[in-house]
Order: sequence, then C-alpha cells, then structure tokens
Amino acid sequence: MAPSRSRAVLAALVILALLLPLLDRRPTAAQEQPASREVLALIDSTETKPGSEFVPVRTQLIHTLAEMPLNWLGLRLRYRDVQTEGLPSDAEMSRYLGVLTWFQDDKLKDAVGYLAWLRRQIAAGRRVVILGGLGAGQDGTTGQEVPFESIEAVYEAMGMRSAPPTPENGLAVVVRRKVPEMVEFERTLDDEVESYEYSRSVAPTNHVYLTIARLDQPDSDSDVVVTGPWGGFVLAGYEYYDQPRTFQKRWRINPFAFFEEAFGIKGYPRPDVSTLNGSRVFYSHVDGDGFNNVSELDYTSLSAEILLNRFYRRYDLPVTQSIVVNDIDPAVAGGARQLRVAREIFSLPNVEPASHTYSHPFDWNKQVDVEREVAEAVDFLNQHVTPPDKPVKLILWSGSTNPGEDAVARADELGLLNINGGDGRYDAAFDTLASLAPLSTQVGQRTQYYTSNTNDNIYGNDWTGPYYGLRNVIQTFERTESPRRIGALNLYYHIFTAEKHASVRALEEVFDWVVAHDVAPIFTTEYVRLVQGFLGAELARVGADGWRLRNYGTLRTFRFDDESRFADLARSQNVIGYEHYQGSLYVFLGEAPESLVVLTATPPTQPYVAKATHRILDWRADAGGVSLVLEGIGHKKVLIGNLRPDAEYEVVEQAGGERRLRLPTDGNGTLTWTSDARGRIGLTISGAAAR
Repeated sequence: MAPSRSRAVLAALVILALLLPLLDRRPTAAQEQPASREVLALIDSTETKPGSEFVPVRTQLIHTLAEMPLNWLGLRLRYRDVQTEGLPSDAEMSRYLGVLTWFQDDKLKDAVGYLAWLRRQIAAGRRVVILGGLGAGQDGTTGQEVPFESIEAVYEAMGMRSAPPTPENGLAVVVRRKVPEMVEFERTLDDEVESYEYSRSVAPTNHVYLTIARLDQPDSDSDVVVTGPWGGFVLAGYEYYDQPRTFQKRWRINPFAFFEEAFGIKGYPRPDVSTLNGSRVFYSHVDGDGFNNVSELDYTSLSAEILLNRFYRRYDLPVTQSIVVNDIDPAVAGGARQLRVAREIFSLPNVEPASHTYSHPFDWNKQVDVEREVAEAVDFLNQHVTPPDKPVKLILWSGSTNPGEDAVARADELGLLNINGGDGRYDAAFDTLASLAPLSTQVGQRTQYYTSNTNDNIYGNDWTGPYYGLRNVIQTFERTESPRRIGALNLYYHIFTAEKHASVRALEEVFDWVVAHDVAPIFTTEYVRLVQGFLGAELARVGADGWRLRNYGTLRTFRFDDESRFADLARSQNVIGYEHYQGSLYVFLGEAPESLVVLTATPPTQPYVAKATHRILDWRADAGGVSLVLEGIGHKKVLIGNLRPDAEYEVVEQAGGERRLRLPTDGNGTLTWTSDARGRIGLTISGAAAR
C-alpha cells in the first residue's frame, strides 16, 4: 500500500474513533442526577379538634386540599407532626425536594428553633412552601412571643421583608396588582379582600402574583402570593375561599400552577395512575353492606342476587365485590342461600373477591377486634366462599373508613391490599376541585389507599334519598377529564343499591356510560398497585433530554406536561408508545422494571402503541410489523401508529384458537384493532400491502 494511502486510511480510522462516541447518543449512567419528588409536610396535631374520629393527618388542609394537586403534579408527601415527632435532622432532610406547611394558628412547639431550622432548609437549597403564614409567632409550650428578628430572618431568606403585625381593618384592604390566572382560580377576589399582613418582595428572582394594600396606611403595599427559587408563600385568606354555611372550599390560587412553580418541578415526568396506554383507567368496587336486603324490584331476590344477575353476568367489566362475613356466616345472619350466592358471584371471571370485614365496624377508634375483623374475615371467605385460585387479596375499610395503624399493619402482614376513604367528587353540588381526594393517606408509618370517587350512600344522603344519586358520578367522570385528566374513573357502591328501583336504574346508567367509552378496565387490586407504583417511583435526569425511571411497580404511564416533543423511541428504553393529549405527553412503558425516556423534537418513525385499552405484554416492533399480548376483562382496542399509510396488514389473533383478518391503516399509518374476546390475546400485525 502506498504511504499516502496508508496515511489516509489511518486518518479515517482516527476520525471514526472520534465520531463513534457521538454516534452512540444513548445517555450513560454517569450522567444521571437523582431528582427527588418527596415533600415533607409538617403538621401540628394540637390543631386537631378534640374528639375527631380521624388521625391528625386526615384533618389537615395539606391533606384535604393540597395533596390532590400535588399528587397530580407527581409529588408524594411524608407527614411529620412537629408536636410529637420534632423536626428531622439536616442529614435526614437530604431525601426531600422541599417542605410544605399550612398551619392554622400562630403557636408552635419551640417556635424559635423551628424558624432557625426553616432558614437552614432554604440555605441548603430545599424548596420551602408556606401557606397561611409562618405559624410560629408564639412558643406553643411557654406561650412567649417569638422575637420579631427570628421571623424577619425567614422572610429575608425568601427575598422578602416583613413588619410586626398591626391591627386589622378589613374594610380598608384593597387589591393593588394581581395575576388572575394564578390568584382567582375558582373564586374571584371581588369584595373579599380582608386579611392583611405586611410583606414585600425585594429579590429580583421572585415572582409576585398578588399585591394588596391598606387604604388607611401609607406605603402599605404587601405582596401576599409570591414564588421564588426558595419556594412559595401565600398569606392566609388568599389560598382558598370558605363558603359560609356549607363550608365548601374553593381554590383562590391555582394549585397546579402555584405548586409546580414553587417546588421547581416544571418539566418533571409525573407518574400517572389515571391512564394506561392512553386510555383512562376504570375500576369498580362494592362495599358488602346489604347482602341480605330484599330487593323492591321483585320482593323476592336478595340485593346480592340482583347485582349478580342484572349486572355482573350482563356487563363484561371487572368488579371487586366485598362481603361482610356476618351476612353469610350461618352462625350469624347467613345460611345455605347466602353462601351459594356468594360463591356464584366470586366464581365469575370478571369478579374479584374482597373482604368488608367480619362485622362491619363503624368507628375503628372504638374497641375493635382487629384480628377478627381483618384476619378471620379473610380466612372465612377463603375457606368457605372463594375459588381455590382466587383468594381474597383486598380489604375494603368499613364505616368511617378510619382504621388505626394496628389494623392497617395487620392487613399488610397478611399481604392484603386495602382501600376506602377519600370519596372525592366534582359535580354540580360540589363544584370545586377542592372536593377531590388525594391518592392515599398516611396512618402512622402505614398507607391507607383512597377511592377515586364517592359512593351511592353519600350521593343518597346516608341512604335517605334521592336513591338515583349515583348517576351524578358521571359528572365527576366528565369534569375530571377536561381541561385536565385527574385520577382514575371509579364506580363505587354498596350491595344495598340493588334494593331500590331508582338506584338500580342509576347504576345501569353509569355502567352504560362506561361501556360507551374506551376505558382501561382493571380490578381494584390492580388500581391499588398502580398507586403503590406512584408512591415508589424514582426519577433521575439523564443528560439534557432524558429521564431514568425506576421502582414504579406495575404503573405504566408517565406524563410530561406542556410538552410538544415526542418520545425518542430509538434512544429510549422500555417505551412502547406515547400520546399527546391536552398539551401533555403521555409516555407508555413496557414490562421492564426500569425505563429511560428521551425526548426529541423529531417525530419517531418506528411503529408504536398510539393507544390501547388494556395492559400490553411482550411488545415487539420492527419494520415488518409488530407483535404483542394483551390481557384483561372487557372490550379490547389497540391503535398502532407509524405503519405504512393507506395499506392493508395481516392480523393474526391468538386467544385459544387462531383468527386471521386483514385491517387497513388510515392516511397517517394508524391501524385500529378491536375484539370482544375474553382473557389473554396474542396479536401479530405484519405483511403490509397497498390498498
């Protein structure tokens, strides 16, 4: 070989060696930066009203109002009672994205120490979000007033100035400046500006959304809704509006926009329990009350028999049916008929068995035999009612749904999932997002999982009427779909709903509404596991456009808000599809325990899942076509994108037997397949031919 040619080859090899790292553009583990999505929520149990049937967490505004939008934004809360648990060490705080407080009075244990601790969190770069005021003007133990210098130091850390409080004069308070999109979300400020404290934003990095002033004092402009790189602040009276007499609350601030900005999480992927492969999750569960009630439909059938024959055998939708063991135990109120009906219900493939305890305690704060209500109830159902391959895996809390930590711990020890409580609604009677519930609540060191929607008993005013009230859940379904999808669809009722003509008709209306929509139907245990995946999910930034996702369990959807880019299917890992919806990018994951999502401005060219109504297993895609496996109850639908436009594909279904058909793609290259076949279905799509 000539020397000049050798040098040219050598130069080419050198250039190739330099380019290879650039050609392999997949992010490496060394580029990962963990991103916390956990917020420490501080509460003060002394603010809980004496005699409350609920643990302090469930009575706090952070839980009843703030946690739902925080969950929607992908954040999870860890509650800590400053009265009984004290404050975490600086080392322990390293796990948290930030701190959230919403105290209802100005007294706090070791208030001076608390304010110093709060300043340290800001100095350490953690976000601090304060709703309603600092809540630490007086020491809760000694009753001594806190030196103003300690309070002023916190404001300085937030890039603000304050002043000692002055006597209020609500008639003299006016709005100077406002950003309505942020501070008049569900309620305007018109003629309702009363609360006043002096605070001025002085840092150029802060954003001021509401400034008020006192007409009876000069130079009294006060910034009362502020965000900054340290977090956010809202003065009491400007977070929400409390309706007189009804005590319904409405947001003044936009909680979605405010919390996103205050916690600095714009662009973060949100683990999303509302969606599976682009379809909205639907689950249904039934409290066991009223098993033996005689139905007014024929004055012969038990209410449980009406549900069995008129609903469970008629609608191909999953339902989780619970039983109060007393109602079927021959030693109490049951007998051969009750046992037979219970067995028939549990034997259906679209019914999942659950326990509603042994005797249905109404208040778990009172003397409750936890072993009998939790363990023995499940043992009875498994020994006498459920099929051998369908043991009870779920307990539905009864009565006030206020189990203590001992009851939740016993369920956990038995491997049982749990649900009930929450009872969110958003309809004409409760026309506010503040009436929606978060995903779960903290019971000591345990987790109680909440329902997504409320039930027939609440709609029916403790079953005094109207008995058709359950139909109003459709309003909640629709209002939580637009302008943003919030939570799963949940049809929640009691067995006694089958005893009235009006309630049966209402239940049929809801079932028919669900059947008419392309929902993702799952059992309640599957929904609870989605929430477990939400709580466990871990995020890490990878490079400029990527996110590593871990520990998400069975959850399969992550949402990117205000995102017009696409999932880069070539560079991502374990991503099977995506959908743009309501300005958000929903990314669908496969079955691997870890995923990488890389975003790109360039639409991908590979085939992908554009939408599906069921869980997808064993997804495979290449230029020749795709193959996949679906499983679950109900009508199935799959849309595959990025196939050849206006072509015809051979589709092979395998569900017991084999069925072959040819299906067209539309002008965008999307193929739509549907089937009413039950159980698991294998699907192969290949062999494109021009139409």
